[in-house]
Amino acid sequence: MTVYNIIYFTVWLLALLSYCKGFSSNALYRVQSLIIILFASIRFQTGYDWPVYEEHYNSLSSGSVFSLSFEFGYEYIVRVFNYLGISFPVFSFFITFIQVFLITKSIKFFFPKHSLLILATMYALPDFYLIPVFSLMRQGMAVSLFFWGMSLYFSHKKKLSYMAFFLAVSFHYSTLSILLLVFLLFKFTSRRSVYLTVFSISIIAYLLSIDMIGWIGSIILPMVGDKYSIYLERDVYNASLVYRLCYSLAMTLFFSIIYRTCYVDDRKNDNEIKFDRRIYKLAFMGIIIPVALYAFPTVSTRFQYFFSIFSIGICFHAYEIFKRNNHVIISIFLAIIFYMPFYRFLIDPLSLVYTPYQDLFFYDEDSSTGKIRTTELLNQLHELWSKK
Repeated sequence: MTVYNIIYFTVWLLALLSYCKGFSSNALYRVQSLIIILFASIRFQTGYDWPVYEEHYNSLSSGSVFSLSFEFGYEYIVRVFNYLGISFPVFSFFITFIQVFLITKSIKFFFPKHSLLILATMYALPDFYLIPVFSLMRQGMAVSLFFWGMSLYFSHKKKLSYMAFFLAVSFHYSTLSILLLVFLLFKFTSRRSVYLTVFSISIIAYLLSIDMIGWIGSIILPMVGDKYSIYLERDVYNASLVYRLCYSLAMTLFFSIIYRTCYVDDRKNDNEIKFDRRIYKLAFMGIIIPVALYAFPTVSTRFQYFFSIFSIGICFHAYEIFKRNNHVIISIFLAIIFYMPFYRFLIDPLSLVYTPYQDLFFYDEDSSTGKIRTTELLNQLHELWSKK
């Protein structure tokens, strides 16, 4: 667990150094990005989905039939790397490197002023870095391509953005539903009050355990196939009333920050610098989705991931209401607060596949405990599922 804490301290220290004279924010961000990129890329058998991807990769290499089929884009790139005779660890390094690189570039594009803080926060919140980057190879790549596509779209390079979106879909079909949602958000003009109403209804439903989305999902998912209907049985939300209240307060706070920032931007003159209103729409969805889809924790967090940089970025844009002298104090406070979910994740028994961290330089098949820990995790999950 030590290495995770060292990285945590380092990325936040780099973010804080940006407030000191004599330090270039751009240079600090490049260093921070390189650390974040390499930390994920050089991992070896760390995370949970890698055994499936490794088995699939090796089965294509040997010409045997694999039990699962993946999206055509992922299948194609696996075949290319197999044809070149490249091993799975090197393939994993390449995919992860590109994935995190695109995320860092997208953060810098949309929120250059607060990019260091945003990237540090992404690392601190497991749902936005450790889980998707270390484990969700296909969807992680799809999300990074989606971010890249959005940056191209806002740069008025629409043809290139459509290509990026196509590639994102080719890595994970869930991107289609996200693109449809984004199309509707951008196509129709909606007031802030609409998002406030949807969020309020979602929070009330969450507190009262009214699961309308779950009811709809129970009808739709079985039609899609067994691959997704399994979420109805195993992806079950179970939280105490105290946790629900705390979570509701936290999400309400984040929503209020975005709402207030949007309100302030709307009141600015045309000559003043302000965000494109469409970015606020994306930021709102990053808060609404996990509340509205609370009954399916896995699905909600993975969909939320598509909007993560926008929600976090707009929240940090609210820094503008404070004096610059207070920014350092607030950032230190956030680093301490965000460490709580970070530490809780690392000590969770189900996170045994993340600790200890293993890398390509000091571990191999013989010295790695990755397979043992992954098997133990599956046993724990089966035991939990059997109790439901």
